[in-house]
Amino acid sequence: MTHPLQLIKRYFESKGITLATKKDAYVFLVTEVGELGDAIMRQENGWVRNDPTKEVDIADEAADVFMMLWALADSYHVDLDQALKNKLERKLNGHHD
Repeated sequence: MTHPLQLIKRYFESKGITLATKKDAYVFLVTEVGELGDAIMRQENGWVRNDPTKEVDIADEAADVFMMLWALADSYHVDLDQALKNKLERKLNGHHD
């Protein structure tokens, strides 16, 4: 199975996308979180900040958030898989950080 980060990088390359700075990766992540929020609000019949006629899918928007979080973590040389495992191990062992 191909690691998600490899697929993300391959996708970016296929589209000619480069994240020039860490700030760019962060801004794209926040943008994707907003789009996920819109999708959730639309499903819950709430207020929608973007085009209310646009088709949205919560799974697709969540995947976009995940993709940009992974890209941001990679820009800081953070292995997101390992970071999550380490965090959960600490929490399971009673650490509350």
